[in-house]
Amino acid sequence: MILQWRMLTSLKIGNPSVAALYEDALVYETGTAITSTGALTAYSGAKTGRSPLDKRIVKEPSSEKDVWWGPVNKAMTPDVSRGSLHY
Repeated sequence: MILQWRMLTSLKIGNPSVAALYEDALVYETGTAITSTGALTAYSGAKTGRSPLDKRIVKEPSSEKDVWWGPVNKAMTPDVSRGSLHY
């Protein structure tokens, strides 16, 4: 049933500071920590990585010959790339 996945939020913060993002992660995400170098680490659980088959690279003249094109490195046109930035 779709209704069980509905998320209700009353507050949205546009462009929060790094400190606010760190604080929210540390408070609300189990397994997060700050490393000795200041990086935020998080436990992502099982099978949360991106699929290698979903990888797209913009195919353009300056780097076209440096990429091993195939089933993992799939070509994308610059027009499609620009469109994917607007979600």
